[in-house]
Amino acid sequence: MTPLIWGFRAVLGGFWLWAGLSKWLYGFDATAFLQGALGNPAVQAAPYAGLTVAVIEWLIKTGMPVVNAVIPLLEVALGVWFVSGKVLRGAALGQAGMSLMFVVCGAISWNPLLLASSCVLLALPLPKKP
Repeated sequence: MTPLIWGFRAVLGGFWLWAGLSKWLYGFDATAFLQGALGNPAVQAAPYAGLTVAVIEWLIKTGMPVVNAVIPLLEVALGVWFVSGKVLRGAALGQAGMSLMFVVCGAISWNPLLLASSCVLLALPLPKKP
């Protein structure tokens, strides 16, 4: 396996494991994040704003316990998949989906970089298994 793939796997696996475990261990509530997304002018001005706002409002009203449980579990799963290398393409697709979700809600920090790394991983040829 190429050093580039090993490097991506180690860094991304560590990132997602840290993100998920810290949320799980120290508590996580996505309500403030989603309410902030509703107030974000970029979310309001987007062409898909009607659908995004409706989904976020529905999640805040009815789905917060599920969101608060699923986000850390998905992040830990992505970390395990990246570190183990067993489901590398699936982990890259999952990372792309989660990062895109966060970008749509207005979280621009690391998410575009994570989305780009997903594209790189999906474009790289993975070694054949013996």
